[in-house]
Amino acid sequence: MYRFPNSAAILALLAWFAALPAQAAEQAQQCVAAAHELQETFDRSIVKGWQLKFIARGEGCEVLHVESFTNLGKPSQEALAKGTMVYRKVLPGGVNKYAFSHGFSDVVYTNAHNAKTLSFGPKNLDRAQVKKLKRCAPPRKGKS
Repeated sequence: MYRFPNSAAILALLAWFAALPAQAAEQAQQCVAAAHELQETFDRSIVKGWQLKFIARGEGCEVLHVESFTNLGKPSQEALAKGTMVYRKVLPGGVNKYAFSHGFSDVVYTNAHNAKTLSFGPKNLDRAQVKKLKRCAPPRKGKS
């Protein structure tokens, strides 16, 4: 039987490739859980009636979509992103700091009823692009 000169390196490389799908799935689950945690945090806060939705989107759930159903202007979107103004009391450091530290690559703020969009991250997504991304849902209770 022929033995490859670097068989240990080849086996290590194959093991690394085999682990990639599991790592990607784990990262996606982490992002979905982080979006859910943000939703719960804001739903229990002093801004609970402001109708903010936190949604993980994308093939790997790597984009955090923050959608407002109240008309947030750019200064309010920036305050939410950076954790200033009233949002400091809800999430010190802001949504962006939280999102990027929990595995999201991009954060996009949109308004449901107009085109105002604020995007952070390498993809620089606009409203139409973020809406086309797959919405990631948490696993149903009782399912694994």
